[in-house]
Amino acid sequence: MVKRMAKKHCLIIILILFFLFNLEGIEINKDQEYTSIPDKFKKSLYGFIDKKGNIIIKPKFNAAYDFSEGLAGVDIYAERKKIYIDCYGKTSIEKNFDYNSKFSEGLARVGIERNQYYMNKDGKLVLGPFDWENFRLYDFKEGLANVYIINSHYCNNFINKKGVTIIKSAYEEVYSFSEGFAAVMVGRNSYYDEKRQAYISREKWGYIDKKGNLLIKGKFRSASSFFEGLAMVDVKSIVQHGGIQERIGCKYGYINKKGKMVIKAKYDWAYAFSEGLAAVRKYNKKYFGYINKKGKYVIKPKFNLAMSFSEGLAAVMIKDKWGYINKEGKVVIEPKFDTGYYVHLYYFSEGLAAMQFNGKWGYINKEGNWIVKPQFIEAYPFSEGLARVKVEKETSAQCPSPSGGLNCP
Repeated sequence: MVKRMAKKHCLIIILILFFLFNLEGIEINKDQEYTSIPDKFKKSLYGFIDKKGNIIIKPKFNAAYDFSEGLAGVDIYAERKKIYIDCYGKTSIEKNFDYNSKFSEGLARVGIERNQYYMNKDGKLVLGPFDWENFRLYDFKEGLANVYIINSHYCNNFINKKGVTIIKSAYEEVYSFSEGFAAVMVGRNSYYDEKRQAYISREKWGYIDKKGNLLIKGKFRSASSFFEGLAMVDVKSIVQHGGIQERIGCKYGYINKKGKMVIKAKYDWAYAFSEGLAAVRKYNKKYFGYINKKGKYVIKPKFNLAMSFSEGLAAVMIKDKWGYINKEGKVVIEPKFDTGYYVHLYYFSEGLAAMQFNGKWGYINKEGNWIVKPQFIEAYPFSEGLARVKVEKETSAQCPSPSGGLNCP
């Protein structure tokens, strides 16, 4: 039983990692044809609700992004088009997009006729074209965007909003800027391990500033972005390559912006700091707890899984169910919600959190009461007053209401 539980928790952790590190740079396959629509898109549709559960934008989209900076990118396969809508559901930008993305700092990445561009909220293509075969684009963060050039020595560059290359680098991998720093992989040593029957890599990560200076040398096996003045780094792991690329043997600690290890590396799983606390699990231990920026436990380890704090509460798993604690570690919402593969969504946003119960999704408030009863196939955090939800196509025209009945606006 313990082994089965450990495997389940490991799977959930892997899925959390997948979602957290694959949100940026997501692209629609450039060779995708609308004539071959996946079954999952045929059977369900996305729409948007308000905080009372009223359908504000009726479910009619086969794919959708959350609202960002007043607009949301959506797909309508039946009409073979991708568009941007406003908060009333009206078309704001319509072009022959191959793919679209969320707006970040006033610009969105879009693809048109096998080229890529950065587009402003007026629908003007302000940077580009960057052709499909040679470039990969990423969102603007802190005024700079990573442009990856395929098969180039200087493969990971950063441009400003005028399209001027500010940083020209040969680093294999880079993260977006956060608090003035970007994590970069300065090198790796690879070899074949006969015992593991797999290729192994030992990576070296450091940090650059916005001028491209390597301010923190490449001495870490992996690195994350800075949040609240600290960055999570790993000093031990190796990457095993095979059918699935896997990072094993992790040992995490936290550094400051001078590169000093201010919280000793002794955790096999750790999160970035949020609201002054970080969820961690000590190496070879069973439970998660929360530490402060001095590395002291504020909430003792007693949770099977734990998420970051948001709006004063954090989701924790106790005996296979999810509930919420406050910053004193007190359980304020009893563990009664289902485990699932979308645990990265279990945080409060604009006063509500998406939760799963009996296989359906709804929204709870900070007292744990259902504000929008479980009725959706999928539900996502609120952004700019609206939340993206997915419903069965057969019921999408009926518009579920907060009580689970029918109440079209």
